[in-house]
Amino acid sequence: MLRPVILSVLLLTASAALYAQELPDYGSIRLEKQADYSLAENTALQASNYLLTTPIAKDNLYRLKTMQFLIKWMEGTPDYTFSLDGPITRISENSADIIAVYMAAMVKFCLENKPQSKDMKAIRLNAVKSLIAYCSDASNGVKVKGELKRLKEADERGVLQKYVGN
Repeated sequence: MLRPVILSVLLLTASAALYAQELPDYGSIRLEKQADYSLAENTALQASNYLLTTPIAKDNLYRLKTMQFLIKWMEGTPDYTFSLDGPITRISENSADIIAVYMAAMVKFCLENKPQSKDMKAIRLNAVKSLIAYCSDASNGVKVKGELKRLKEADERGVLQKYVGN
């Protein structure tokens, strides 16, 4: 009698987990008119969260499609402005994957903090903090070195805001 109950609980848990991990089909999302970008904000946030919670993997095609969607959304949205400047420019020379994580962090910050979404200094600082957290997690497969290491050290010393030019 206990076996069917356990099996039912396991199936219910597995189906809930699969539903929670449902990812968008970016090819079906139109980004043609200004209104399309506003309608796609939730998808952009979901894409950002996906990039910030999955390890960098060259063979992950869905991660690549997610990056492509996010870049297209960032380039076309009339409601937000994104800028790649400061220390991130020195990091991005070495890794498109790192810059994608940084871009995802900018989008996430803007969409979750709309009153601050026009404050480029706040966007930059919080995106760098998210990037540091992502790269510090060994399971994400990022080797912390060079400018990224200097950013992490500045954060640990409590001078990150000054280091990123805020």
